[in-house]
Amino acid sequence: MAASSGCDVCGREEDTVRDCGIRHLPLAVCDGCFGDMARARRAPLPRPLDGAEVMAAVLEALHEDSRRSS
Repeated sequence: MAASSGCDVCGREEDTVRDCGIRHLPLAVCDGCFGDMARARRAPLPRPLDGAEVMAAVLEALHEDSRRSS
């Protein structure tokens, strides 16, 4: 990769920028952004809300709405 290329994420320009894209979607990232992307990819997904949590959120929203309208 040319030295004048910068990271597509943070814009840093140094010789640690690597080409991580594919033919139709070019992507150049520095080592720091590459590490952040790798950690995010391996991170566990948040668990879905259970029924009680959904109901509590709905009731809270209804309560907020009734306080605003009165």
